[in-house]
Amino acid sequence: ISSMMTAIQDFIKDSFNVTSDTSLKTLQLDELTVLFNQGPYAIVAAVVRGNPPAELNRLLGEVNEQIHRQFLYLLKNFQGDAQAFKNTQPALERCLKTQLRLKKRFPWLAILALLTFVGAGAWWFYQYYQQQGLAQQALTALSSEPGLVVVGFERVQDGYQFEVLKDPQARDPLTVIQPLQSLDSSLKVTTKPYLAMDPEFVLGRAKQILQPPPEVQMTLNATTLKLIGHSDLPWQQKLQQSWPLIAGINAVDLSEFTVEDTRAAQLDQQLRTLITKIEALRFYFNSGSSVVNEAEAHSQQLLPLILKLLETARLAGKMPQVSISGSTDETGTEMTNGRLAKERALAMRDYLLEQGVPAAVIAVTKPDTGLRDERSIRYQVDLF
Repeated sequence: ISSMMTAIQDFIKDSFNVTSDTSLKTLQLDELTVLFNQGPYAIVAAVVRGNPPAELNRLLGEVNEQIHRQFLYLLKNFQGDAQAFKNTQPALERCLKTQLRLKKRFPWLAILALLTFVGAGAWWFYQYYQQQGLAQQALTALSSEPGLVVVGFERVQDGYQFEVLKDPQARDPLTVIQPLQSLDSSLKVTTKPYLAMDPEFVLGRAKQILQPPPEVQMTLNATTLKLIGHSDLPWQQKLQQSWPLIAGINAVDLSEFTVEDTRAAQLDQQLRTLITKIEALRFYFNSGSSVVNEAEAHSQQLLPLILKLLETARLAGKMPQVSISGSTDETGTEMTNGRLAKERALAMRDYLLEQGVPAAVIAVTKPDTGLRDERSIRYQVDLF
């Protein structure tokens, strides 16, 4: 071995210009590897089948040093007799090693951990993309709902946040996305008021503000509100005051709208009824007397009618006048009866004034000569 190594080393040094202190350390022959550790007087060589471990080179060096310490004299004076080195056998046997690669166990725990991690990741991604899809569906539903405008949409820590502008007539946003039940728990919606310009919302807003009577129909043409039918005067006045304040309406078409003042007609009917009742009343005097006695029952009938007449006439823009005329029976001369009839009318006027009837309403007219054998007074109502 020493001669072979010397020859190989000399060949390499001569052929490749290698420094003289360089020594051969490894020789590879197919699957065999020869490791060399060269000392001053001896070389320790080990043949390895397979891949030599790194610590084997260190072990060869230790053994070589041990042999040089124990057999230095014999090494220096070696003459070819190998029997002198039998005692190196124990030291050399330290280099005899058999090392097998451990059979790897199947990494069940690692595989299980990996599968758990992959499964958790896959579930998270599934949930994430599913919620993303549901969020997009909710966004589409809110955006397509009349009267709602989505102005903000973002993912937050515990779900999704929508910022929505809502017309007062529009549906609640949570009602719109209610079919997406799995998303409801993670959905937050903040709403801010605004007025939608969609025709149905403008028309609905007009009906809500104006509150038209059943006889009036409303339609919307662009920004023009058209009215068809008829109403009383108060509602027409409300219309004129309110429509300019309705967002989305710039004009009003009244070409097929008329005003019927039913209130005035009602007041006129009430006035006619009151006049009929007042003119039907009579108060009878004793023969030859103009003193108003026991008139409480008559007053309880007449006074409420006169007060109601005053209030109704005021609402109708009119002024009533109640004229009182007296009458007599055929007893007495014409002059006496004329004077008595006038006194009876004046007596009733004074009585009514005492009861609180305004003086401007009461008037006394000439005696009623058309009545015969009737000791009474009668009333006549005129409107101005």
